Amino acid sequence: MAKRLPHPAALAIALALALAATAARAADPPKGTAAAAVVEALRTSADNPSGLVAATDAELMRNVGTNDVGTNDFSPNADEGAPFIVAVSNPIPSKVAPRKTQKWTIWVTNVSLKPIPAGTKVSVWANKEGDLKCGEGGATKVYKLKAMKPYQTVARKIRIKIPGPGTVATFLYKDSNFVPQPSWTVSAPDADAKGKPLKYAEIKFWKGPPDTRMYANLNPQNMPAGSTFSGDFILENVGTAPSEPVPLGVWPTLLPPDFPSSLPIVPVFCDVKPVATGQVPKIAPRKTGTVTVGGLTAAIGETKEYLTANSTMFAALDICGGIIPFRTTLNAYPYRTTPVKGSYLAGVHGKAKGQEAFTVLSAPAKAKAGSTTSLKVTLKNTGTGDGAPSTVAIWISPKGGGAQFTGEPCNYTDTTFTATLASPTVSVGSTSVVTIPDVPVPSAPGWYTVTVAADSTCVSGAQKVVEPQLPFNALQVV
Repeated sequence: MAKRLPHPAALAIALALALAATAARAADPPKGTAAAAVVEALRTSADNPSGLVAATDAELMRNVGTNDVGTNDFSPNADEGAPFIVAVSNPIPSKVAPRKTQKWTIWVTNVSLKPIPAGTKVSVWANKEGDLKCGEGGATKVYKLKAMKPYQTVARKIRIKIPGPGTVATFLYKDSNFVPQPSWTVSAPDADAKGKPLKYAEIKFWKGPPDTRMYANLNPQNMPAGSTFSGDFILENVGTAPSEPVPLGVWPTLLPPDFPSSLPIVPVFCDVKPVATGQVPKIAPRKTGTVTVGGLTAAIGETKEYLTANSTMFAALDICGGIIPFRTTLNAYPYRTTPVKGSYLAGVHGKAKGQEAFTVLSAPAKAKAGSTTSLKVTLKNTGTGDGAPSTVAIWISPKGGGAQFTGEPCNYTDTTFTATLASPTVSVGSTSVVTIPDVPVPSAPGWYTVTVAADSTCVSGAQKVVEPQLPFNALQVV
């Protein structure tokens, strides 16, 4: 059966949230205390930034957007229900005076193999009470999205005038397919004696387009388990005044070395000290700043080789105090370790900004049914040594939802086509465009998922990860 990896960040974060909730429950404050009440409120809140959501596994998959990383909705089966993955930026400014404007961006990806015509609606309510229903009217503003080809991402800037303090809610729908988005409460900024809004600074983790949310930005990106690395973290000032420098704490692994015999170590509570810290620079309003934190050690799993395909790193603005015994700015970043040093040839996201799919292109663009085509694949060496594509495995599947492949790394099966390439050697951190000729095209016209595994026989031992994120895109056959 083909494996489908529609959004590894969403899958990893759902796991992280489930484990975070487990760890938090293991260390709950005494019942009846103010702290216990706050913990419970966070668990049941639909928009709490720490991501502690009381939910079933299925609900966790639908609520990954409660965390500051990953998508704001996730459809685990792109062939059934809403065929969308949706990402939403931070609304700016976070506090809005009455009759002033709040802005944000929504990115919508068609993760099915069916083209979606223009007209998908994004309805926005500036002050909404109660639950949203498909087709509900009375929105403050309705936007319509452009047509979306399979795996295409489109962006839409949202601009809404806020009448006063209340709840902003958005709702994405096309015909009977709908995706309600997490809402947020908008409050007014403090005012002076004359009622004039005061300027303020507020720092949040930056929320960018889908291609920025797959994994943390690490150096190196794919490193051996137990080795040291550094991480780049992007913060954003969603306020109206310049911010002051603040500390950032980082925990490079979700689990202790003797997992699974121990409970997860999750830095939710303030008494869990960061493994490493950095300083967030002064950031102007509506701007971003980057802080690099080094001295991090990659996760080591039960086998002492590598944990899983998706280890999880946490970062938090160190804001703790009062009756709240936990951090409310916790952010999760999935990453992948390798069993040994060596090259790791990964895909590169589409040339168009913000694309979920990768640069896997057919020449000609529309392949003729029953013929052959050439594939051009852009690869980046995100590992710790130089390496070549060597044997490249290709799958062409009629299923949507992301990468489609069978077998395991170094032992893939049921490939559509394989090719052995003599070159090029790709140095660490570099990219290269690889051309694979004479790839057989399906005999039936339509849209297909094409998935590519470079160095599929693992000449580089680093290519062997438990669950690789293989580059994929849509192939149109006529």
